[in-house]
Amino acid sequence: MGRERGENPFNRLSEIKEPKQIFLLACEGRHTERKYFLGIQENKEKLAILKYIKIEIFEKSDPDLSNPLKIFEELKTKIEREGIDADEVCLIVDRDSDTFKEKQYIEVIAGCRENNFNLYLSNPNFELWLLFHFIEGLSLEEEKKFLTEKGEIAKELQKYLKKNGLSRAQSFNKKILFKHYMDRIDNAIKVAKKYESDINGLKDNLGTNVYQLIEKL
Repeated sequence: MGRERGENPFNRLSEIKEPKQIFLLACEGRHTERKYFLGIQENKEKLAILKYIKIEIFEKSDPDLSNPLKIFEELKTKIEREGIDADEVCLIVDRDSDTFKEKQYIEVIAGCRENNFNLYLSNPNFELWLLFHFIEGLSLEEEKKFLTEKGEIAKELQKYLKKNGLSRAQSFNKKILFKHYMDRIDNAIKVAKKYESDINGLKDNLGTNVYQLIEKL
């Protein structure tokens, strides 16, 4: 028998009898992460994801809000105030040293642990996870470049997307097509495991632990 749920926007499955496992994702990005994970939700059967798993996207009050600490605080406040029901609450953010200061980094890690939120972080950004779908690894020169030069991962990713049918007129971050990634998820997981994935190590080292969320699904 399914769980009884209160009235809130994330509990649209209460009438389904089979048990559901809801993953509530709070994404820093306005377009990229959201469309990627909605693509997973929409293609669950093709990806052999268990049918009782449901992905919900947390709607920020300001879609452009990109400060991880502020997103965490809003997520925590809304869950407490509105009684949002989810089996796993996930915060998905980038390690951008300009907007995610070291003190904030420490606060977010501590806050997630205290509230049983799962923190998924990519250094320097989520586009690294996307790039891992297409490559076998990075050279030391590429690692250094991606960590120190803004926009370089996006440029590299764009090269692979163009090879797979994305026109020059489109911007990958706003026009992300999940079909470009769907058949390459296993490769992305394999490559991601070669790099940093510990949440503390990701503060300074290139890598991502997003694959751990994908494996849970």
